[in-house]
Order: sequence, then C-alpha cells, then structure tokens
Amino acid sequence: MRKISSLAWLLPAAFVFAGCSSKEDDPKPDHPLNGTYEFVSVYLQARTEMSYKLVNDEMKIVSDIEYTSKDNTGMVLIEGNTMTSSGFGYTIVATMNVHSVKNGTAGPVSSVPFTFTMPKSNSAGTFKYIGADSVFFEKGITQIPSTGQEMPAMPNATKYTIVNGDLIFMSEINMSGTVTEQGQVTQKKQTGLAITRLRKL
Repeated sequence: MRKISSLAWLLPAAFVFAGCSSKEDDPKPDHPLNGTYEFVSVYLQARTEMSYKLVNDEMKIVSDIEYTSKDNTGMVLIEGNTMTSSGFGYTIVATMNVHSVKNGTAGPVSSVPFTFTMPKSNSAGTFKYIGADSVFFEKGITQIPSTGQEMPAMPNATKYTIVNGDLIFMSEINMSGTVTEQGQVTQKKQTGLAITRLRKL
C-alpha cells in the first residue's frame, strides 16, 4: 500500500486564523463579531482520496477522520475586518479509517491512530464580510500538511453564527490538486466540514 495521506489537517485553525487580505476593506465597526474571544474547540469531519494508476490498475486510497480538538488554548480579538489570535493551540487525538479501492472494488477498512499537538502560536489577518452570515478569507487555507505536501491556498467563504455567546465558524472543504512522489503522479481530493467555536468574553 502507498503512503497514506494523514488527513488530520491543521485546517480548522488555518481557515480561521490564517493571514488573509482583502482588496475591499469593510471594517463594519458596529458588527456583532467585534470583541475578544476565548478559543473553545475545532471540529473536523473530512475525507481524503488519493487516486493513481499502478501499471494497468486504477488505484485509490480513501482516508476518513472525525475529531473535536482537546487541550484548547488561545485568545482571539476581532476588530472591524481584522482578526488577531494569541497563544492559539490544541491537541488532536483521533482514529483515521483507511481503505484502498482497486479498479472500483473496495478493500477492508483499517483503523490508524493519529495524535497531533499544535504548538502555541500568534497570527493576524483580515477578512471581508459577505452578506449577513458569512465572511470571506481571500487567501483561505494557508497550510494543510499531508504526506509532506501542502495543498495550495485557496479563497474561502465561511459561514458564521452566534449561539449563547459562542461565535461559530462553519466551512465546507472541497479541495483538489496533484501530488508527485518519486515520479508517481497522484490526484488528491479533500472534502468535509470544519467548525471552529469561540466564546466571547
């Protein structure tokens, strides 16, 4: 079996706290997102599909993962269209379910434990409001580690809602690209849902 894509991305932190920019400043000083927040958690449900040709066979490796982060720490300040985070970090403890597909026939599912601790970090960036319930990160996801590769940054529109003082960002994942490893060209597709929860202080 080929090397498996990790899929336990740094995505949730990246899509909310990535350094972003917008050509149209829209500060909205009275917008309800303004304020200081405590980082509560990130949730990720996602799938990675790695498709490649092996001699005359069409091969695919499918990886599924779902988790809610632990040991969450950090603060977030939102002022107008600027978002700044400090001391942001979390731990992932999850199980990745993996199976291969050969010429359309799926093989057995294997469970692979995955743990990751994101070191505490600080970041700042800007975003643009679009409509009444969404923000737009022009540079989108900046880093998604996977088998030593990184998916390219892409624009990202993220919905948000406020529930009992919690600010919740919800982002659908739909990314694709090509990875080359030791001369082997592999098509990568990543889909899913990421939810980041902040609590206003």
